[in-house]
Amino acid sequence: MPERDYHRDNKSFLIYKDWKTAVDLLSNEQAGELFKALFAFAVNGESTQTNDAAFDALLNIMFQQIERDGEKFEAVCQKRSENGKKGGRPKKQTDNNKSKKSKRFFEKAKKADTETDTDIDTDIESVSATPKKSAPVRHKYGEYKNVLLSDEEADKLRADLPNGQFERYIESLSGHIASKGASYKSHYATIRNWYKRDQEKSAAPPQSKLQTGRYDNSNASYDLDEWEKYAKDFDPGAETM
Repeated sequence: MPERDYHRDNKSFLIYKDWKTAVDLLSNEQAGELFKALFAFAVNGESTQTNDAAFDALLNIMFQQIERDGEKFEAVCQKRSENGKKGGRPKKQTDNNKSKKSKRFFEKAKKADTETDTDIDTDIESVSATPKKSAPVRHKYGEYKNVLLSDEEADKLRADLPNGQFERYIESLSGHIASKGASYKSHYATIRNWYKRDQEKSAAPPQSKLQTGRYDNSNASYDLDEWEKYAKDFDPGAETM
């Protein structure tokens, strides 16, 4: 096999940006001559010489750089060729260990993914098998059609509220929502709470005139038991005869 020659074997050569400063000082004719001289040296190894010492010095600097690049290229090619004859780059001892560890890691990851996928599929099947309870249909009540009750809720309120109270609470809630912009999670629960509150207020005993401080003796009672009751109301700690 013939000895390698970078002039013959290289398909390219480098032109450096550092050369631009020197090339800019040349005329167009000299720059063209320089360019041809570089190709002649890189391809055929021909060293061009002129009668211009400065021009020749610049050429020699460039020739030397091209030659250094070519020698580096040949050294790399030679090293690759020797490695190829030996069967390529020798494998490190740890490569096998890494390969085994990587294999075990991926096997574990694959197994974990399979188990997770199985759990997810089971959960999805379980959720799908559970029948969904449909929400009850609510109808609109009140003057502003903004009180929502299901048939069951309306029937319960009609049964629990006295005559006429169902409609009264419906209209009160409808007007309150329309005027105040109030929002309630359950209109059924709201009406029941209002009714319960009103019942508690009506069931509370009225305050005595002594408690309010507006006692009128024009209709005073002289019953002893009543006076004892008034005394207790006025002062719970008072003793009676």
